[in-house]
This record gives sequence, structure tokens and C-alpha cells, in this order.
Amino acid sequence: MSADQSVARGVRSSDGSGRSAEGARPDKAAWSDWQHDRLLSVQREFAAAALLQRQELLDALNAAIREATATGRPAAMLLFDLNNFLGINAAWGPSAGDEVLAAVGARIASFVDEKLPRHGAHAGRLDADHFLVVVPEVESFGTLCSLAAELVAILAQPVTLSGQSVSVGARVAIVQVPAHGRSVTSALGRAFRLVNSAARSKADGVAMSETEAGEGPSTLMLERDLTAALSTDQLFIALQPKVETATGLVQGAEALVRWQHPERGALPPTVFIETAERSGLIFDLGLRILHDACRASNRLAAGGKVLSLAVNVSPHQLAHPDFLGRFLEVVDREGVNPETLEIEVTETAAMMGGERMLESLRALRRCGIGVAIDDFGTGFSNLASLSALPADALKIDRSLISGSDKGGKAEALLNIAVQLGRTFGLSTVAEGVETSRQMRHVTELGCDFVQGYLTGRPVRVAEFSERYLRG
Repeated sequence: MSADQSVARGVRSSDGSGRSAEGARPDKAAWSDWQHDRLLSVQREFAAAALLQRQELLDALNAAIREATATGRPAAMLLFDLNNFLGINAAWGPSAGDEVLAAVGARIASFVDEKLPRHGAHAGRLDADHFLVVVPEVESFGTLCSLAAELVAILAQPVTLSGQSVSVGARVAIVQVPAHGRSVTSALGRAFRLVNSAARSKADGVAMSETEAGEGPSTLMLERDLTAALSTDQLFIALQPKVETATGLVQGAEALVRWQHPERGALPPTVFIETAERSGLIFDLGLRILHDACRASNRLAAGGKVLSLAVNVSPHQLAHPDFLGRFLEVVDREGVNPETLEIEVTETAAMMGGERMLESLRALRRCGIGVAIDDFGTGFSNLASLSALPADALKIDRSLISGSDKGGKAEALLNIAVQLGRTFGLSTVAEGVETSRQMRHVTELGCDFVQGYLTGRPVRVAEFSERYLRG
């Protein structure tokens, strides 16, 4: 054990700072200092609970997956999501939050030591308000589910803060490995999807990762093939130009993933993105797209053209505890200028993702990466929410573009969207522009950019460079 690891066994990089699994911390300017300070102060209290450090915890999960894959004997992971931690932290202050974390950690450690000693289980704090239990040997998933429910009941018991009882509560996702997670990333991705779904439905208790309704053999085969494709050139990006209305010049592009399946041919994202999200592969897929986009940006810059390239980021990616650290790690490794990158997140995801998701977006912007609200006009727009979003651009959904040139409600809604962007200092992009008439109309209304088949279909990077950037 290294000198670092011989320190008290708290969870060193588990403060929500986004430190990657390898322990690399991105640019400090992009992080909240108070989170790092809280980590140092709470570490001593966690030592008493004998919980694993984050990296040790991830190593234990990785070892369990490898062993289960080799032997055919299933393992499992239990992800506990605290219900009211952020509210307690806001109302009572960070010190009270630290007390809650220490109490919850002690309860989990005690329970695992008492109830799961035969299974070789490991427990630790994964990030700000998530704890993880790795169970390398599972004899009965029914029994494990019952034990998880018992621990949820224990965590629901109040914690005493300054003489007052405060309820915390938790929900837990159980993921079987390797059946529903062949890697640490995919297993965690599926677990977070389950607890986030339970949180949206305001459900407490146990969410077990079974084969879901409608997930037949073809879907499972697609998941298998997608896993293999992540390390091949079957997956690639196509760039669709973003044109400035004032000049008619290409000023940027959106990087769209494509899959050339060896047996099924070209598959559109609508076929496999849902599978990626359901299986937890979306995190790895998102990093692959980012990697390719960074390389495309460097290639275009080497040819003398500096453009803004946008990548889509799903709420499943944003909710992943390692999203921010891994994202910035790829950007740094590829040596791309962050100011040439933009992420697109849907209006609904941005508005309903919670404070943690908003903080990730703020951190990206502090690093110089742009944020665009995608599909604007299809979600739950309101002035208060929009004003709070850390964004640079609004991408107005094609549903507001189609028919807007004929007047009526469609035109009124499009005009409102453009004016909202102008009011909040955001550039506006009209999506799905397919006719010259639509182009003239959105230009007259004041849209800054257009994107659609009229100005260019998505093409591979080499063709994009040849077609749009010559001279």
C-alpha cells in the first residue's frame, strides 16, 4: 500500500468533484473549492466507518466483474442514493451534511459487516450522496433484494442534528454483473439510470435491474454488438454544418454519431441510442463521440479552419459521477482548444436535472466549453428556469420551424423563442431548415444560425472539409 493509501480509509475523491477513476483532477478553476474542502474535513469521520476509498471501491467492482465473467458465478452491486442530502446541506450547512454522511456511512458499514461477511462485500462512498456496496458472491438475488430493502429501512431512520431529528432516506439500485454490466462504467451507468428513474417518480425502496419488458433477444444482441463496436471504426461521426444567417458562412458543425453495422448496414441513432442509455453504454459511447469530435476539430484547425463543433450529451451522461472529469480528460489529452467545443443538452434535461447537473454545465462553461439548449420549444419553458440555465445558445426545435413561414401560432411561437434568446443574451439556431422560404423567414425573424438539409446534410469529416471549407 502506498503512502497515500495508508491515510485513513475515507473516500478521498468522493466529494462530487468529478475526479476520474485514475485519480486525475481537471483544471482546478473549473471546480467548486468548497467541495474539495468538505472532502478533507469529512475524511477523518469516514475513517471510523472503515469504508473503502473511491478508487479501491471501483477496483473491487472491476475485480468482481472480472471474476464473475471468468467463473460464471454472478456478482452484484448496490447503489444507494440519499433522498434529502442536498436539501439538508442547503438548510443546515455543509457541517451538518458531513454529519449525515458520517452517520449513513457508519450504518452501511455496520450492516455489511453484520449481514454480508460471507459474501466478501465491500462498501464505500462513491460521490456526494451515493454509496456503493459490491457483492462478489451472490447466492440468491431474492435474499440480496430483501437485505437491500432492510438496509434502506435502516437508512430511513432519522439522524440527530443539533438535537433535532432529520430524515434522510434512500433508494437503492441492484445491478447484476456481468449480465447487466460488463464493465465498471456500464454497471454504474445502469445503476444511476435506475435510481434516477426512481427519483423522478419519487419512489423509495429497491430498483432491481432485471431484463426489462420489451428487451428481447434482438435488443440484447444489439447491446452486445454495440459494446464491441465501441472499440472499432464501425462507429464514426458525421458533421452537419451550422451556417451564420448574416454571412452565409459555415461557422460550426454538429457531430452526429453513425454506426455502420457489419451485418445490418447503416443504423441511425434512433435505433441504438435508446439501447445505449438502457444498458449504461451511453457513457462510453459519449466519450467515444467526444474523442472523435476533438480529433475532427484538430484536423480542421490544421487545415486553417477553426470551427465550433458540438456534441450531444444525454442526461444519463450528465448524471454519471465521472462525467465532468472524464470529459475534460479527453479534451486535455487530445489537445483541443476547449473554446472550439460545445455540448448540446435538451431543454427538459437541463431544466429537470437538478443542481448537480447545472453545476456540471457551469464547470464546462468555466473551462471555455459552450453549452447549447437543444430541442428548445418542446419542453417546459419558463422564464425563471431559462434565466438560471448556464447556456450560450438556444437551438430552436424543427417543430417550430416547420410551418412558421405560413403565419399563425407556429410563427408566433418561433418569434417568441428568438426573442427569448435575445433577451437572455443567447445566440439562436434554427434547426431543420429545409426550404429557401424557411431560410428567409428565420433570417428575417433574427435567428443567428441555421442548420438543416437546405444548408447541408451530415457527412464524414473528410467530405465536410472538402465540401465546405475549401478556400
